[in-house]
Amino acid sequence: MDTPNKPKRLPPHVVAYRRKGGTRVQYRGRFRVEGRQITTPLRDDPKAAYEDVHARMEEVEAMGSSSCITLGRAFALLIEDSIRREAEAITLAGYATVQKRLLRRWREEMPLNLLTVAELQEFVTDAKRERTAATIRQKDLTTIARLFKLAKLPNPVPEVIDSMGKALRVEDAKPPMFDSFAD
Repeated sequence: MDTPNKPKRLPPHVVAYRRKGGTRVQYRGRFRVEGRQITTPLRDDPKAAYEDVHARMEEVEAMGSSSCITLGRAFALLIEDSIRREAEAITLAGYATVQKRLLRRWREEMPLNLLTVAELQEFVTDAKRERTAATIRQKDLTTIARLFKLAKLPNPVPEVIDSMGKALRVEDAKPPMFDSFAD
């Protein structure tokens, strides 16, 4: 016997989820782009899930294939999916770690476009929202600077700090001898 809220046939790219032992059915969009799976948030209505997945597909299509996708946009997609999978906040340092891993994997496969100042501002703001503290640690910015050096790209961190002004407070750097003890 069909449950009242479960349609007989789901729209394309929409899948149904039900918690183990539960009765509530929810829906989410799911599709693959060049080997990467992209999902949309859980919804109670399959039509809403279909609209979400359709909008996300258009967004991904607008970004183009991996040969011309911007580095920042690719990281944003990866982090967004990761936040959904793990239900926990990702710190800016964690963001940079994922970037390094992704960069190692893609360095040979695609020409890296510059992560624009606007995109860096966007993920610094997002990371601040995810953190309990209103400050970004100097160590985190150093990690990002190292990432750009590794990619042989200009380091946009100073420009971002200048352009964001008081919106971004950077904690004072600890003396180099204590760097290894920083949390």
